[in-house]
Amino acid sequence: VLFTGGQAIRSIVLNVEPIGSLRLPSTNLLDLRVGKRYALGGARTLEFRADVFNALNINTLKIRNVRSGATFLAPRTNLGSSIGSIVEPRILHLGASFLF
Repeated sequence: VLFTGGQAIRSIVLNVEPIGSLRLPSTNLLDLRVGKRYALGGARTLEFRADVFNALNINTLKIRNVRSGATFLAPRTNLGSSIGSIVEPRILHLGASFLF
């Protein structure tokens, strides 16, 4: 809890619950890669690939504000939302490589 308004100490954060009593859920991600490589003769090869990050499109919470007090749910600038942040959405990445 964030306590404010004192004379000698203007504000102080004190733990009021045992450390480790609050845990976020496990994050289980599935990333996939598919690729095909073609030999072009000599040492030359051409490779095409597709990556899917977060293939199951989970939305597990990564960050959560657990501090009580005067600033609870106040906007933050460094983490975006003060309530929490979720895993990034499903992303498809296409690529090609030419080795010679």
